[in-house]
Amino acid sequence: MDVFICSLGAYGGPEAHLGVFTEQMVVRRKYLNETDLIELVALCSMLPGPTSTQTMVSIGYRMGGPVLALLTSTYSVKDAFELILWESGLSSERWGEEREFTFSSA
Repeated sequence: MDVFICSLGAYGGPEAHLGVFTEQMVVRRKYLNETDLIELVALCSMLPGPTSTQTMVSIGYRMGGPVLALLTSTYSVKDAFELILWESGLSSERWGEEREFTFSSA
């Protein structure tokens, strides 16, 4: 549930997520202290890829090892993936099932 709240609760980059992570993971659940969270965010900011997802996976790894890290990473992208699938369904209903795509070479 915590990952769900963090993955939906703040769109706007690591700065917005830091507030949600602090509230959810530090204040409410006490999974780690604020200093550890800031260090994790700083470390994940240096890595290529989405900082917020990497921070959530790092917290999952810290709390439950590789299995929880895998579950956390799967669940953190699940919401966005479902939204993409839902939008794809809407667009296929709107435009019809059969669409032909052509690519031109320049």
